[in-house]
Amino acid sequence: SKIDRIRVGLAGGLSSFPFYDGRGLLLTGEAYDGTASAPQDNVTFVSAYNTQTLWDMMHNDTNSALTSGLTSAQKADAQVVYLSIPLLSQGSSQFQLGSEFLRSKAGADITSSSGYNAGDLITFIDFTQATHNWGVAEPSSSSSATNATPSTAEMTGAYDKFVQLMAISDSPLFSIESADEVLARVGFHNQGGQQTPGLILMSIDD
Repeated sequence: SKIDRIRVGLAGGLSSFPFYDGRGLLLTGEAYDGTASAPQDNVTFVSAYNTQTLWDMMHNDTNSALTSGLTSAQKADAQVVYLSIPLLSQGSSQFQLGSEFLRSKAGADITSSSGYNAGDLITFIDFTQATHNWGVAEPSSSSSATNATPSTAEMTGAYDKFVQLMAISDSPLFSIESADEVLARVGFHNQGGQQTPGLILMSIDD
């Protein structure tokens, strides 16, 4: 399941990390795309720097099932949850610039090949968080939203929550250096066939 794949990522993407999946089977990370032999091999991200922003992706028709019925404020909170996954994973993480305050590239169709040439209008970032870039150009043909401009309060709120998560992730508990230590210290407590769907409970022994 997607939740099991996230658990493997949180555990440094280790191919050897053991856990019970949603079917109740005892497996290792390798079964869910875990390929790392050490946590330093793991690089996690939820949006790439030269493609659509996470905010824009949440408003595409292909992702409408994830965000259908959510208010703008709830979508802002959802974005923070997405960003928390790489922040709280073992290994390295990277973030598209501006994701922490709901950056948009106007909702435009941006691919890895076109991202470099999108132009200043599309790629503009307002670091003051006073304005938002949704709608400054033609939205993507796959966009499900006519207006996806968050409020300033939603942008600053997302940023503040991201900063709080960064402070948590600064703990050495989230930068364990060896696979053996990850296996010994990282655990998940809502797993297996009887797990509560969508809930991840992770502990890291100090």
